Amino acid sequence: MTTVETTITADLKSYFATLEDPRNGPAQLHKLLDIIIIAICGANAWTEIEAFEHAKFEMR
Repeated sequence: MTTVETTITADLKSYFATLEDPRNGPAQLHKLLDIIIIAICGANAWTEIEAFEHAKFEMR
């Protein structure tokens, strides 16, 4: 992930930090922030979602 992508992700995390997650139970398998970022980035195929997850894993 590039520096710009890391900065954008950090900004989005900060922006949505106070957003309450209305889901409960098994629906919370994935973090709400991850779902929001995928939606904003326009991922529309499983391969794009998988690429996002790999990039996020590499940031850890």
